[in-house]
Amino acid sequence: MRAGEDPDPGASRPTLAEVGERELIQRLRRRLSPPGREVLVGIGDDAAAVRWDGETLLLTTDTLLEGVHFRRSIATLRDIGAKAIAVNVSAIAAMGGEPRYALLALALPRSLAVAEVDELYAGVEDMARRHGVTVVGGDTCAAPGGVVLSVTLVGRVAGAPLRRSGARPGDAILVTGTLGPPRRAWPCSSAGTVGCRRRWWGRSCARTGSRRPASPRAGSSGTRAGRRR
Repeated sequence: MRAGEDPDPGASRPTLAEVGERELIQRLRRRLSPPGREVLVGIGDDAAAVRWDGETLLLTTDTLLEGVHFRRSIATLRDIGAKAIAVNVSAIAAMGGEPRYALLALALPRSLAVAEVDELYAGVEDMARRHGVTVVGGDTCAAPGGVVLSVTLVGRVAGAPLRRSGARPGDAILVTGTLGPPRRAWPCSSAGTVGCRRRWWGRSCARTGSRRPASPRAGSSGTRAGRRR
């Protein structure tokens, strides 16, 4: 399939479950025209990188959907709001960049209390403040079901952005923080904080990661950038 070309209507019609996320992204990528010369990094990395007015900008976006990425039965709205910013800050940090400006789009059920929206935004504001991010706009609409948050974050990077493809044999692999708690906690989330009895690192899994917002390691990106040859 070439850029701008519609799929063959006579071809088989696989479902998204059969195709998978990675193949779907590649399929969508093939539909798009090649980017201009100012686009240094396009689809397929932690963030896009664009050369603009003498600077290299980083652009990333992430969506959190209730029932898929979080459950309000075990996570506070404040933590959910913080996580929406945190996952995007992490993407900018992974490219060796500095997060700057965010747009937040919200789809909210009409039954949600205004005080709950305030709680959600308190988490957004807290995490944004920690990392020097300014929320400059967004969008709101009604949702027929659960809460949906989508954040677009713009940052900048000095020099060449770090890319996933940049790893070479002999490079050091450095890890900060603790790996795995949010993923390990998720299978127990449907049991709630009372019903779940599994424990990780001495803490109940319902309290590990799921009830605590992700903590971006943005301060480590400068060290990572220093290894570039």
